[in-house]
Amino acid sequence: MTDDLFIQGADRAESELQMLLALSESLASSPDLEGTLHNISRMLAQVLGSDRCSVLVLDDDRAIVVADSQEPEVRPVELLLSQYPEVRETVRRGEPLIVDDVGVHHLFDEVRAQIADKPVGSTILFPVVVSEKVQGILHLRTRRRRRAPLRPDEVRFGRIVANATGLALRSVQLVESIRNRSKRVLSERIQVERKLRQIEKYERFFDLAGDGLM
Repeated sequence: MTDDLFIQGADRAESELQMLLALSESLASSPDLEGTLHNISRMLAQVLGSDRCSVLVLDDDRAIVVADSQEPEVRPVELLLSQYPEVRETVRRGEPLIVDDVGVHHLFDEVRAQIADKPVGSTILFPVVVSEKVQGILHLRTRRRRRAPLRPDEVRFGRIVANATGLALRSVQLVESIRNRSKRVLSERIQVERKLRQIEKYERFFDLAGDGLM
C-alpha cells in the first residue's frame, strides 16, 4: 500500500511538472495572452479537481473576468467586489483562501441570500501578485463541498501557477508601458516638427516681405 501511494504521488508530481513546463513554454513563446490565461485556468481546474476556474484582474472596487476554464474566448465581465467577500478577503490577506463548504462558512453570511441558488459548494482563491500588490485572483469553484482538505503540494502548485500568471500580467504591463512611452515620444516629436514647420512658414513670409514680393 505504501509503495502504491508513493508511485501515485510520483506520477502526480511528474504530471504537474509537465503541466508547469508547458505553461512556462506558453508564457515564453505565445503572444496570445487571452489564450495563455485560458490554458492557465483550465490546467489549474484540472489539477485541483474544480469545476471552474476564472482569472480575475482587479480594478479599484471591481474585478474583471478576463479568462475562464470553460470558455476559450470570454468577453470581459465586471464584478463588484462588494458582492464577493471571498475575493476581498483574499486581497486583504494576500494569501490563498480555501473554503471547503461555502454553505456554512461565516465569510459568506453577508451574501447568503444572493448565493442561495448558486451551484457553489466550495471555492479556492489564489492571489496574483504583481509589483508586490495583489492585482488579480485565480478563482476556482466546485458544485460540491470539498470533503478532503487540499494537499500541501496542491496548494504549492496553485501558488506557482498564480506566480506565473503574475509574470504574464507584468510582462503585458511592461509592453504596454513601452508602447505608451513610444507613442508619447512620437507625439511630442510630431508636435515639435509641426512647430518647426510653422516657424519656417513665418520666416519665409518675412523673407518674401523683405524682398518686396508681398
